[in-house]
Amino acid sequence: MEGSLYGQRIFINALATYKQWKVDNDLGNDDLYKDNREAFGKAHRGATLILDQTPATQQQD
Repeated sequence: MEGSLYGQRIFINALATYKQWKVDNDLGNDDLYKDNREAFGKAHRGATLILDQTPATQQQD
């Protein structure tokens, strides 16, 4: 149970980091992760590795 909660916390933190990065770069909801992945990855490598593991991200390729 604790491991599951910890994993959720890591994932939610990665999402929050991406959202803040989008706000800081004046990007909106229409800007997709797949289009911003390279630039975001340069700024936040760890969060990018986490977000790349989601099924929705893997389907976008």
